[in-house]
Amino acid sequence: MKKTIGILTACLLLAGGVQAAEVQHAPNAITSDMLAEVNAQLNAPEAKESSKAAKKPPVIDKTQLQDGNVKNAQNVKSAPEGEVKEKTAQQVKKEPRVVRKTVKITPPQEKWYLTKPTDFTYYVNKEGAAYSLAIPYAFGSDLLAGLPVSGPMIARGVSDTVAMSFNAAAAGDAPQVFKAALAGKTLLPPPAPVTKHITLPSDKAKGTPAEEVIEITEFEAPPQYSYQQVDVTPLGLPEQLKNLTLVEAGEYKTFQGLNSQYMQFKCTSGGVPCMVRLTLTQHSGYQYTGFYLFPEAQRLTFIPLANYSARSLQCGSRSVFDRF
Repeated sequence: MKKTIGILTACLLLAGGVQAAEVQHAPNAITSDMLAEVNAQLNAPEAKESSKAAKKPPVIDKTQLQDGNVKNAQNVKSAPEGEVKEKTAQQVKKEPRVVRKTVKITPPQEKWYLTKPTDFTYYVNKEGAAYSLAIPYAFGSDLLAGLPVSGPMIARGVSDTVAMSFNAAAAGDAPQVFKAALAGKTLLPPPAPVTKHITLPSDKAKGTPAEEVIEITEFEAPPQYSYQQVDVTPLGLPEQLKNLTLVEAGEYKTFQGLNSQYMQFKCTSGGVPCMVRLTLTQHSGYQYTGFYLFPEAQRLTFIPLANYSARSLQCGSRSVFDRF
C-alpha cells in the first residue's frame, strides 16, 4: 500500500513540474505540499494502529500470577480428581476408637468351715487379770490338768502340729513385734491394664463397616499385700517351729469391742507344713496373747475356729461365760 502511494505521488510530482510553467496559478491545482499532506494522512491510521498494538499491554489472567511471575496458562494443570479425593479422605480419616472394658478377678472359691456353739468350751479366769475365752475342742485337751500350776495361762494340744495357748501378762515385748508387722505391710499395685489394637468385623445387618479400635482391658482385683519379716524372738515361740514366714497381719475388734491385732505365719513343725496365728489385745495394763498352731492343709477349718476364739475374749471380772 505504501509503495503504491509513493509511485502515484512521484508521477503526480513529475506531471506537476512539467505543467508548472504553464499553469502556476491555476485554481484547484494539486501542489507538492498537498500531496505530502495527503500521503501523511493515508499513512496515519496504520501508524496509529501499529502504535496502539505496540503500546497495548498483554492480558494477564490473575490465576496465572504466582510469586510475581507470569506462568503460561497452558502449563497450569489442575490435580486429577482421584488425587483430590484421596487427599481429602486422608485428611478426614478418624483416629481409632478407644474401647475400655473391666475384668473382675475373683479369688478361687474356698469352702470355709462354719463354726457353731458346740465347737467350743468356755474358760473363765478370775485370778489376776480376769478374762474369759471360748476354746475350740479341736485343739485338744488341757495340757496343764493335774499339774501344780495356777494362774491365767491355758494350754491345749493334740500333737506337735495342733496346739493352742492363751495368757495374760502385765508386761512384755509383744506389742513391738505386732507393731513392726503392721508397719511392714505394703499394698501391692493392681494388675497393669492390657492394650490391644483390634479390627472389628463389618456387620452387614446393621450396615456398619469394619473398624479399627484400641481395646484397653483393666482389672479389678481384691487388695493384695506384701509383708516385711519381723523378729519373733521376744515372743518366746516353741523351738519346734521352723522356717517362720509372715504371710498376713492386721487388726480386728473382739465381740466386747476391744481393739486387737493378729499375725499369721507359715512354718514347719515336726517336718509338717503348718500355720501359726498369734493375737494381741491390750486392756487395763495387761497384754492378752493367743497362740494357735494347726496344719496348713486344714486351714479352712482351723482359721475360723481360731478367729472365733480370739474374738470371744472378754476382759474384766464379769464375763458372759460365767453361766457355763
